[in-house]
Amino acid sequence: MDDALPDPPPVYHTTERPPFDVHDPPQQPPPECVDPTLWSVAVELHRAHRPGVDGWCACRLFHPCPAWWRAVAALGAACAALTGGPRLFALCDAAGAVLGYGMALPDGSAVTAQWRAGTRGPVVVWSSPVEPARLWSCSLVWLSRVPAGGG
Repeated sequence: MDDALPDPPPVYHTTERPPFDVHDPPQQPPPECVDPTLWSVAVELHRAHRPGVDGWCACRLFHPCPAWWRAVAALGAACAALTGGPRLFALCDAAGAVLGYGMALPDGSAVTAQWRAGTRGPVVVWSSPVEPARLWSCSLVWLSRVPAGGG
């Protein structure tokens, strides 16, 4: 292996391929994104380190430069909902009222319980945490990770 080339970034997602094009990530984060702020910063870094027609990066290092690899790793990390175990979230309306609570599971799915006026509603399993937010037209607010061992 050529020592002049940076090591590829670690894999942060649970699928074989990341949920975005590593050579042209979209400005808007994909549905799998759990950290939109990190996504925005990473996209800007990625765009600042695209290759020129001569194969060199704008930073004048040969492409892919270390900053480009860091941007790709950060894009992956922004979509890392399930790295490190389950993650808790709330589903909130435009006024900030909680409509439900949920937990993202290691396979990418989620479980939610509706919560209206202090009363638990139906418990539902979803293909991802984004699905109930879309269906209920509400915001997905990440709360915390569940500690290893469930405690």
